[in-house]
Amino acid sequence: MINNHDSTVTALVNKLEEDGYEVMADVEGFPKPSTIFGYIPDIFARKGAKVKIIEVETNRSYRKDIHQRKAFRKFASLNRNIAFRTIMVKE
Repeated sequence: MINNHDSTVTALVNKLEEDGYEVMADVEGFPKPSTIFGYIPDIFARKGAKVKIIEVETNRSYRKDIHQRKAFRKFASLNRNIAFRTIMVKE
């Protein structure tokens, strides 16, 4: 059964691919992204020099994954072409 988190990740991946991004995602059916400071993002998308890192969170995961989001923000701060975004979904 696909949950709201996974269906949101899949929808975002499809949109990014339509927009010309090469996308990796931490859901079944897609190549898995590499770790960033020890954490795997839900989505890692690249289009030329531009990179998007997206983390989809539920209320429960948002509270427990604070260190993960801090790591992704730190990584994004290293290069102005990298953007990090968190998207909240219902469980």
